[in-house]
Amino acid sequence: MRNQLVQDAQQSLNNAFQAVSQLEGTPNEKQVMNSARNAMEHARRAIEQVRSHGEQQTVDEMERQIEQLQARFESAQDDSAKHIN
Repeated sequence: MRNQLVQDAQQSLNNAFQAVSQLEGTPNEKQVMNSARNAMEHARRAIEQVRSHGEQQTVDEMERQIEQLQARFESAQDDSAKHIN
C-alpha cells in the first residue's frame, strides 16, 4: 500500500512537472495554465496521502520538488500576464 501511494504521488508530481513545462512553452494559454494548476494540486493531495502513511523522507523530497515547481509556475504565470498586456 505504501509503495503504491509513493508511486501514485511520484506520478502525480511528474504530471505536474509536464504540465508546468507545457505552460512555460505556451504562454498566454489559460487552459494550459488551469491544467498545470490542477496537476499541481493533485500532486499536493497525493503527497499528503504519502505523509499520512509515515514516509517522511519521501515526503520531504517531494515537497522540495513541488516548491520548485510552484516557483516555475508563478514565473510562467507572470510571463503570461506580460503577453496579455
